[in-house]
Amino acid sequence: MKFTKKQIERYSRQIILKKIGVIGQKKLLKSSVLIVGAGGLGSPIAIYLTALGIGKIGIIDKDNIEISNLSRQIIFSTNDIKKNKSSTAISKLKKLNPDIQFKSFNKKLTKKNVCDQTAKYNNGKAFSRPTLDSYIEVANYISKTKPFNNITLLKEKDKKSTQRIEELNQIISQLQEEKQNLAFENYQLQEKIKFLENN
Repeated sequence: MKFTKKQIERYSRQIILKKIGVIGQKKLLKSSVLIVGAGGLGSPIAIYLTALGIGKIGIIDKDNIEISNLSRQIIFSTNDIKKNKSSTAISKLKKLNPDIQFKSFNKKLTKKNVCDQTAKYNNGKAFSRPTLDSYIEVANYISKTKPFNNITLLKEKDKKSTQRIEELNQIISQLQEEKQNLAFENYQLQEKIKFLENN
């Protein structure tokens, strides 16, 4: 795949990093992540993955937005109250990065429907051999119901898929480190400017 001019500009700060580069950014654009829950953890995760350039992102959440959500679920605003979380989050994410393919699921994931719902995201294929690179469980009911125990995703996930998830984690860590370095450099620059202005 070739980058467009806009993509080169959008992802330039990631491409210049040695641990990402052009190859790493292409891997991100070919990757897919399914997020279960668009709440206090799911919404910022979705924002960062969209900004990074993950090629395909799905969000599963049947809940509607309440005013008490707004202090933690940063993707939503006051005007979104009473709207569905999944579809509203995706409408915001599309504005953030039009490169990404999104899929909304206005459902609660259960042991009965987990295979059907994930297959819809996974191009209709059985989820035991997914093209999906990763899924993130952050819904508050997941720990109790454990719907993913009904499928063989983790048991049959191949080495290539696991490796791509590890690479993604490394990229995120690298970006966080780079952000801290830039913040420190900016602080030093501001201090130098103050010193020059006062002398």
